[in-house]
Amino acid sequence: MKWEDIIRNARILVVDDDPASVRLSKRMLDQAGYQWVISTSDGREVLRLYREFRPDLVLLDLHMPDKNGLDVMREIREDIGPEGYLPFLVVTGDAAPETKLRALVLGAKDFVTKPFDMVEVMLRIRIQLETRFQFLEMEQEIASLRKGTT
Repeated sequence: MKWEDIIRNARILVVDDDPASVRLSKRMLDQAGYQWVISTSDGREVLRLYREFRPDLVLLDLHMPDKNGLDVMREIREDIGPEGYLPFLVVTGDAAPETKLRALVLGAKDFVTKPFDMVEVMLRIRIQLETRFQFLEMEQEIASLRKGTT
């Protein structure tokens, strides 16, 4: 399978309580050719969706009612464990430096403030997905090497 096909088949989870932002993100991803995109506006659903869908990337808003994006990240990170790798691209209207720092400390791999430049966000998504798939490829190689030595 070609690298481009691998990227286009990535599973992306969009989490944002603003329906307009969800529609924009899904349309943007659809136009770019991504085939596996699901979304939720409810932070309380994210862990369940993560477990069922196993996304390769999470586009995550921080400020949501009931469960905010920082709590969502914490939950998924606990579920993944310390050796797993799942990129979170935080997309938020909160440009405060302390918000950005908290998100990055909790495991966000990138941070974009709304309103955003679509081309820039699409490039950031691609970079995060490339890193994710390189990580998975490396994991497979390590597992294969371990099988050969045991």
